[in-house]
Amino acid sequence: SATADDSTSVLPQPNDSAALTDGVLTVTLPPVSWSVLRLQA
Repeated sequence: SATADDSTSVLPQPNDSAALTDGVLTVTLPPVSWSVLRLQA
């Protein structure tokens, strides 16, 4: 797990599961995770 001395154990990872179908966005999120979604109109 991440500590103040080792912050490299938590790094951004790609998630290619996002899909936009008929105006509905679905994403499969890993358990116990932080996720960032970047949306652009």
